[in-house]
Amino acid sequence: LLIQLRSAITVIRGDIRKGNVSIQFGNQCAVCLQSAGAIDQHFADGILAITRDALTSGVSGWVQEEILMTQPWQFEMNDVRVPHVQLWHGGLDRNVPVTMGRAVAGQIPNCRATFLDNEGHISLLYHHGREIVERLIQSGFQ
Repeated sequence: LLIQLRSAITVIRGDIRKGNVSIQFGNQCAVCLQSAGAIDQHFADGILAITRDALTSGVSGWVQEEILMTQPWQFEMNDVRVPHVQLWHGGLDRNVPVTMGRAVAGQIPNCRATFLDNEGHISLLYHHGREIVERLIQSGFQ
């Protein structure tokens, strides 16, 4: 399974490095930056540039992240003890189901969760990035 995962991610990496904007992985869109005109070309180019940069040295980090997502974490969410936790999640996110975001928010003490029904994984940052940063700065001074 690890060899298959590494092989699939290596193929995706090659497509990203070639500049393909939409890459099909099985029947699901693994990377989809321009769905329904949700973001402009400049933003899509920026996301692709960041992704290309992250993959320049290989796919080992990506493979490790996928493996970690299948294993138990080394702490309980309700043990998080910080004064402010901000969680933002789009209801149209196809990468991370909103039910997962709601479950995480419900377990972390002092979590201030914002769920935006009409945003996806990438469009959330595109449409609300400034608001997110402003709220993070504001909560840091409280």
